[in-house]
Amino acid sequence: MSSIQESQRIVALLFLRNVEKGVDGEKTEPPIFNLENILAFVAGVMIMGLLRNGLNLMDVSSFWQQVLIGTIIVLAVYLDVLRKDLGTRK
Repeated sequence: MSSIQESQRIVALLFLRNVEKGVDGEKTEPPIFNLENILAFVAGVMIMGLLRNGLNLMDVSSFWQQVLIGTIIVLAVYLDVLRKDLGTRK
């Protein structure tokens, strides 16, 4: 198994682990497995797969693929935290 597939599985597992937490970070009962979260997860996986496929077709080296995918993941997490922070400031 390649390190790229391994990192994708780790990100998916981290997402599923964090889905059980609410906005304040405490565990909620029942876990937040609603349709919106599941659809967002599926959309994220599809976008990353399409991006990786496009980069492969453009013959981008695997190093730069990992750099770009990692940057996008970090940016997405930052924007999500920023969105949640602005939502709680009301």
